[in-house]
Formats: sequence, structure tokens, C-alpha cells
Amino acid sequence: MDLIWDKPKPIVVYNLPEYPIDVFPKWIKDTVIMLSRSLHVREDMIANSILGALSASLLGKYYFHYNATNWRLGLNLFVISALYPGAKKDAVQKIIFKVLLDEQERLLKKDHENSSEKLSLIHVKKHKYERLIKRKGAENDGEASRTLKEIQALQAELDQKYFIISGDVTNERMIELVKNNGESLTVATAEATELIDHMLGRYSSEGSIDFILKAWEGAPYTKNRSTREDLMLKHPLINLNLLTQPSELAKFHKMAHRGLLQRFLVVLPEKYPLNKISLSQKVDKNVIDTFHNNIRCLYETNNVNKEITVSEEAEHEFNELKMNILKKQYGDVDQLTEEWLAKVFSNLIKVTTLIKLSDTLINNKADSITLNKVDINKMEILFNYYYTHFQHINGKLNNSKDVLESKLPFFFRRLLEVDAKKGKKGVITLTDITNYIKKFNGLERNQMLQRLEEHNLIQINLIGKKREIHFNPEIKKMPLNKALDLVKDTNR
Repeated sequence: MDLIWDKPKPIVVYNLPEYPIDVFPKWIKDTVIMLSRSLHVREDMIANSILGALSASLLGKYYFHYNATNWRLGLNLFVISALYPGAKKDAVQKIIFKVLLDEQERLLKKDHENSSEKLSLIHVKKHKYERLIKRKGAENDGEASRTLKEIQALQAELDQKYFIISGDVTNERMIELVKNNGESLTVATAEATELIDHMLGRYSSEGSIDFILKAWEGAPYTKNRSTREDLMLKHPLINLNLLTQPSELAKFHKMAHRGLLQRFLVVLPEKYPLNKISLSQKVDKNVIDTFHNNIRCLYETNNVNKEITVSEEAEHEFNELKMNILKKQYGDVDQLTEEWLAKVFSNLIKVTTLIKLSDTLINNKADSITLNKVDINKMEILFNYYYTHFQHINGKLNNSKDVLESKLPFFFRRLLEVDAKKGKKGVITLTDITNYIKKFNGLERNQMLQRLEEHNLIQINLIGKKREIHFNPEIKKMPLNKALDLVKDTNR
């Protein structure tokens, strides 16, 4: 039977964008490029980890305030980079957070060294307090009250103060750590599974995301129990910088009705391309030393709650970007995307403000810091990057056919190679595909074959129970390179 063919229609596959590193100052950009080339990892993971380190260094020292609506934002971020095993997550985090982890270790050692002296002093003051309350008189009552406050202050100092931790922490303990550290905490981990399991209650019935949700925006949190001391936090802020495997995102997706995933900037970096790997590329010590020194400088900044706002000249661009995102939110999108869009503008402000501070503070231009038109343009660039990644991940979680687009060039190449092995007759069977192309399951293969058929590149012919895949005769006349251009990968 002769098949009727239309002209082949090329498919252009738009892959996920890499991090727009030009938004960073030179010292961060140099670090991202150097680590990407020497460790053979995508720039996305490094850039997003650096944002976590910036937030950990500056949390509580600066905040964003938009005067027109009295809108205040802390500079904490919720970021997930989802990578497959072997992506060197631990190596990247150790380098990026080294200065902060070393400082945390120093603080804990100092606390331990002073604990014996403080315990002894508490013991003495407790005896004094007990003697005072046994005596009568206003003077003794006043001194007893002062002694009790001194005891409470010393006990508070005994609580080890963590400003940065890994992810293996229960919900209750996380709340305590936030309280002890001036209402802020950074969780940076290369294995987010442990934190996710605690949040979702895998290890106990106390799993809860209530505190996490409030600590994204610094909303007041109170806890009142009949058997415990009451707790009130005015503006708790948690900075989550999580590296994990893509399969873990499904757990976040199950909590979408609570708004957890919607608070995150989520990226899914692709595998580092083989043609870019150079085994002679080494880690540049000078670049790393500069990065570590600058992170230390940011961490040691003494400001407390200093305001960053939008300059008057940039207010139009600021509001225009917000309106453009609102239009997308009210457009033809699913509920999860709509809710993510409702929160992403806050995240973009935080990211852009951190980038601005990482430039101005290091260059000693910190007298009056405002977001200008250049910064708002960076915010728009970052929105396009994060929105594209979120759409891809949302589609992946919902088994969208569009997600398979990125796999089409490889699949089409393999089809042509199978045909060549069979004598380039222009026809192969589904059994041939199953035997020679084992990377995809049956559903994925069928979806990609359908996509190729829609563009007149192939036709699927059913003969009894057997399915034959016929190539367009125009493709048979083409050399391989020209045929591959019919399904073009924009990253190549």
C-alpha cells in the first residue's frame, strides 16, 4: 500500500535555559563559571546554592520595603535544585557554604568552652534566689526578681545557637533553633530527603508544614500547649537551600493544596554536556579564595534590619513587571501555576535584592541602596528563567507530553540509526524500537512517535498486530546531519 505524504515539518526543541549568570557581580560569576567547568556540573546548581549562602549571610541585617504599599520582605529564600545521582551535590555545597559552616563550628565550640562557667554561675544564683524568696520585704522581692531574670538570661545563653544546619531536623527542634537564633535559620543540605520526611511526618505523627509556611514570609507564629511553655515568634524566617533528586519533588507536589511547592523557586538542571568536559580544568584557588573572603565579609556585616527599597525612577518598571506576572496568573494556566505565579514576585524581589547587596557591600557602596531599572531588568530575566523551569517541572509531575520534547532529538537520531542498521529501507517495526532503544518506556515511545507523525516525519502503519514505522521519503534522500536538523535541539 502506497502511503500519502505531506512535506516534513521541522520540530525545534527549546531546552531548559541555564542560569542567567550575567545578573551576578563579577566575583560570583567567576565562581559559577569556574566551578561548573572544573566539576562538570551545570551552572544552575552552583548559582542557586550561592543565593542560599548570600541569604544565610545577610538574613536579619537587611530587608526589602516598598513604601507605596508598606510591603516588607525578609531576605530568606526557598530554593530546590533537583538533580540526578552523581551530580556532585555534596561537592558544590561544601565549597559554597564552607565559610558559614566553619563559622557555625567555631560558635558551637565557643559555647561549649563557656558552658561550664555559666552552669556554675547559674548554680550560685539559684541558691541566692532560693534564700531571697524565703525572706520577706519589698527589697528582697525586687532583688529576687532581678536574680531570676539573670538566671533565665544565663540559661538562654546556654542554648546552642545554630544559624545554619543540615536537613536532618524535626519540626519541633527547628522551631527551637529559630527562637534561639533571633528568629532566623538557614537549612542547607545536599540530601533534602531527610528534611522532607520530617516535614511530612514519615518518622512520627508530628509531621507538619505549618511553621515552614509561615517562616517563608515571616508571619507571626505562636504555640500554646497545656504541658509546655508558650512560644511566640514575631517574624520567624527560614532560608531553605535544598539539593535533592527529582523523584522527591513528587512529595512536595502532594502538599500542593497547602501551598508548599508554590513558595519555592524550583530548577531541574540538565546533565552536563559531554562535549564541554575537559579533564584538565582545575579548581582555581584564587577564585575560591575571593569568593570565601567576600562571603565572610557579607556575614560579618554589622547592620541590623536596614531597609532596601525601589528607586523612584524604577517604580514604573517595577509595577509593570508585577502587572505582567499578574496577567499570566489570570491567564490560561492550571491552579498550581496560578498559585506559584501569585508568590513568585516576592521571591524575585528577594533574589534581586541579595544580588544587589552582594555587589554594593563588597564594593563599599552601601550608604543608600535601592533597586534601579537595571535591577528590575534582572528581575524580569530571572522570572523567565524560573518560570520556564517551573512549567517544565509542573508538566513532569503531571506526566505532560510536552516534557518529552527535550528527548525527541535523541529519540529521532536513534530511529534513524536503527533504520541504518536494518539497511536504510525507510521502515522499521515497533519490535525493532523496543530492542534497540531501551531508554524509554512504552508510553514515552508512543507519545514521541505520535509527535513525529504530527510533523509528517513518520507514519505508523498497522498491519494486523504489527506496527510499522515508515520514514518520510524526503528523509531517506537526506544525509544524516540534514535529517537530524528536522528535530533540532537549540542547545546544540
